[in-house]
Amino acid sequence: MEVADALTHALDGALEATRALASRERLAPRSIAPELAEARGQVKGRDLELQTTIYAGAGRLRRLHVARGRGAMESLTVLGLAEASGLRPLFAADVVAFGGRLAVLFLDCCAIGGAPSMPAPPA
Repeated sequence: MEVADALTHALDGALEATRALASRERLAPRSIAPELAEARGQVKGRDLELQTTIYAGAGRLRRLHVARGRGAMESLTVLGLAEASGLRPLFAADVVAFGGRLAVLFLDCCAIGGAPSMPAPPA
């Protein structure tokens, strides 16, 4: 399996795991503007497609934003937001590759709402 194919396979697997998490947390897809839900374009003459889904619910995990790029850029971006009360984590992950080569890998999980460096939001 080529590196580009392996990367696509890995991102597709991560996307499926993210969808399973949304289902397990009882998050439902929300309606978003069509131009945000699916965008098409080109990068250096190669086709690019970006599909975005926003899930929302009322449990521990309130929102999950997921964007998957295919074609000239293979990417997966996931942003998870928990309920606003108390010390709840914010999760963000971004993987971007061009031409089968990893360009960006970003992973962040931080507490929000009660960290000493960030005052809690008003009640």
